[in-house]
Amino acid sequence: MAEGKGSRGAVIFLHGSGDNGKDFRSWLLSESNGTFEKTLSDASLLLLTPSAIPIQYSLLGGQKSTVWHDRKGLGLDEWEDVDGIARSRQYLEEACVTVLERQGIPRSRIVIGGFSQGGHMALHLAEQKGKSEKNTYAGCFVMSSYLHKSSILYNREQGGISNETPLLMTHGSADSLISPKWGINTAERLKSLGKKLDFKLFQGVDHSLSCKSLDEVLGFVLRIFEGIEHKESK
Repeated sequence: MAEGKGSRGAVIFLHGSGDNGKDFRSWLLSESNGTFEKTLSDASLLLLTPSAIPIQYSLLGGQKSTVWHDRKGLGLDEWEDVDGIARSRQYLEEACVTVLERQGIPRSRIVIGGFSQGGHMALHLAEQKGKSEKNTYAGCFVMSSYLHKSSILYNREQGGISNETPLLMTHGSADSLISPKWGINTAERLKSLGKKLDFKLFQGVDHSLSCKSLDEVLGFVLRIFEGIEHKESK
């Protein structure tokens, strides 16, 4: 992991199912023509792209794959692997968040995001309501993802959604794997719970990163840190 000392903050960007941190970082580089990481670096922000630990994945017939949690199907009504999500939450807390905190970057200066299943995991890591303000992250972005209808993030008795963490959701209108309707449904349900968020639908974009969506994420991240520093300067 890169040294965090002297950095304004960090962005943890989680890959989709079957990918890994190294290849995902290369994909980011390619799709953004190198501007994504450079823009963050020029703003003194670290970029972390951790890899999921390989587990048996039901959608691949039980074969091992680098996924954040198991899935038995895709769709709003499908089963959610609560235990697997909890294990990945703990792993990411220990492997990334705690290490950054030791280097002087608090959670309040960490933005967590992800693509596809990584976006789903980012929601559970950054947006699940914490027990105190120290557990609040700077922001969360979710690309081409959604929550199941029975998600614990909709259940106030199980913690529910944090209203403190800014949230950006993006989706491609032509997404052939994760229906944009699922993303829209997620955004609307979260809003009904009082969650403030921005949802951006990009016309003609399939289940992929795009320059426009990555530019939207960069703007979101930079505005967050500008807001943090403006607030601290008062």
